[in-house]
Amino acid sequence: QPNSTKQPRVMDNSHAVAQLRTAGVIAAVTIARNSFPNRMEHFELLKRFRYAVPQAQRKLAIRDQVIAMIESAFDDFEEEADPAKVGKTRTYFRAGALEYLESQRVTHIDFFATLLQAQLRGFTERKRFQRKKHKCVKLQSVVRMMQAKYHYSFARKMIIRLQSHQRRVVSCVIANQLRREMQAST
Repeated sequence: QPNSTKQPRVMDNSHAVAQLRTAGVIAAVTIARNSFPNRMEHFELLKRFRYAVPQAQRKLAIRDQVIAMIESAFDDFEEEADPAKVGKTRTYFRAGALEYLESQRVTHIDFFATLLQAQLRGFTERKRFQRKKHKCVKLQSVVRMMQAKYHYSFARKMIIRLQSHQRRVVSCVIANQLRREMQAST
């Protein structure tokens, strides 16, 4: 009854609260809130904490997955009482249990974020190393080409100079023979 006069569409809040108090509903809600203050739907729980469900149980029904997740996630939980109770559609957590799950989730995410960062850094460093290596190989090939060009040019000049000297020596010998022959015939 929302009011003591039994009138329709009239709500007396103090009368409704008094009725709930005498029926023990408020006490039951208070006790439930004190012992299991946090609750979450199974679907939301699995969506948020999927990492804690063992791989073998991921094909089970949602409620069974939640039970497996609770068992594996709270293996090393310090408190003696059950940290969570699994209902038909919701899971109820004792004080500190949901925070513990969140801290495990953050640790899990940090681990994989660090792993991803390491992979990305390794990839970018390998790419940068490959670019530097390619530039070094290109520079080495240019230096080798310049050295080969210099050695070829130097060798060519020396060969031409040697040939020129040889032709001069040969022509001097021939010229001396011709001079001797001319002096002998005169």
